[in-house]
Amino acid sequence: GGRLGRLGPEGQPTPAPPALPLTLPLYFTAAIVALTVAGKAGDALAPGMVVSAPTLLLALNANDLHLALTANLMPRVPWMVVGMLRRLAEDPVFFLIGWWYRDDAMRWLASRSPALGRKVAKVESFFRRASYAAVIVEPG
Repeated sequence: GGRLGRLGPEGQPTPAPPALPLTLPLYFTAAIVALTVAGKAGDALAPGMVVSAPTLLLALNANDLHLALTANLMPRVPWMVVGMLRRLAEDPVFFLIGWWYRDDAMRWLASRSPALGRKVAKVESFFRRASYAAVIVEPG
């Protein structure tokens, strides 16, 4: 309740996100914590896993270094699939957090610092206009 719809790329209104179930923030938090812990574990265990378990290493953390180190140690298709899925794993979680909490966060920011709230709104407007180019230039 109380959430405003947003304007789509052509200026038409888009539906407001549905009311947030009470347990959903816990799932978001759990997903972010699990992915962060997995990434840190991958970093810590990488020296021993590069050769012995490259697929598991990429499942834990598919950063540029780990992708480069494992590129010649495993078949191309699993390397690409595991690397891509792991690199994109956080995106739906952060998208949904932004979708559900954007209006509340912008109101909070404007109440704490009106000048910063205006600047963030201006930057957001720019990114809305340049979103397709941004995805091409910096996917994920």
